[in-house]
Amino acid sequence: MNDRTGPVKIDEITIPVEGEPEKPPASAPDSLKVDAASQGWGTPEPPPSFEEGAQGRVFPGVYPAVVVDHGHPAPPTHGQLRIRLPWLSQDEPVELWARYMGPVGGPGAGAWFLPEVDDEVLVAFEAGDLRRPYVLGGLWNGPDPAPEEPRQGGEGQPWSITTRGGSRIVLEDGAGESRISVETPAGGTLVLDDAAGGSVVVRDPQGCEIRMEGGNVHLSAPGRVVVQSTLVDVEAGMVEVNASMTRFKGVVMCDTLISSAVVSASYTPGAGNIW
Repeated sequence: MNDRTGPVKIDEITIPVEGEPEKPPASAPDSLKVDAASQGWGTPEPPPSFEEGAQGRVFPGVYPAVVVDHGHPAPPTHGQLRIRLPWLSQDEPVELWARYMGPVGGPGAGAWFLPEVDDEVLVAFEAGDLRRPYVLGGLWNGPDPAPEEPRQGGEGQPWSITTRGGSRIVLEDGAGESRISVETPAGGTLVLDDAAGGSVVVRDPQGCEIRMEGGNVHLSAPGRVVVQSTLVDVEAGMVEVNASMTRFKGVVMCDTLISSAVVSASYTPGAGNIW
């Protein structure tokens, strides 16, 4: 018996196993091999040019790119974008068509928010293959700032959709507020506000307004208000009209007329209308 103290280094351990191990198949069966382009959803063409040595390389992870065009010339386009990879070649820009990943997609349906030309986007490549790019989303940068500034504290951050032209949809759900607003560049707004009992206000750039608040509907306009229909039916306990003059064209019929004075160019006496 050899008495040794201190650490012992073991270089290899061999464990006997009965029988031969099962070898994995040399390749996947043909039934699992799918040509993406032939199925109508893959990128239909490889990139036109590569940096020397780029072809055959694997590109894991994500990379920045710039949108240069929309709509592949060979429909159906499937929302493809032509992107430029400025980091891949310093001499000749590398451009290729990429599929866009939206928040949700289906047959003829989904969320359609394509980036604009010259927008910076983030791309990834299927299995690292440069011929299978996907646009994952857009990025903001120094020349292209975000449309919102984050609120301090991290809670109640607004959600918004803003177009380049200035149209906006803003959803706010902070402490004590729950509001949805739609704005146009010219100044038209629609605001649905749950604060103080709730209200809905519609305004146009000329100052016309429809306000629904507290069970009341208020309509105001700096100009005329026109109601045009084959039949206007008004039901109310009382209809109050305040005007310096009210004019009716045609025949006015009523069950009972109460008046302080009647002025008329002509008058036809009849039963019950003797003054």
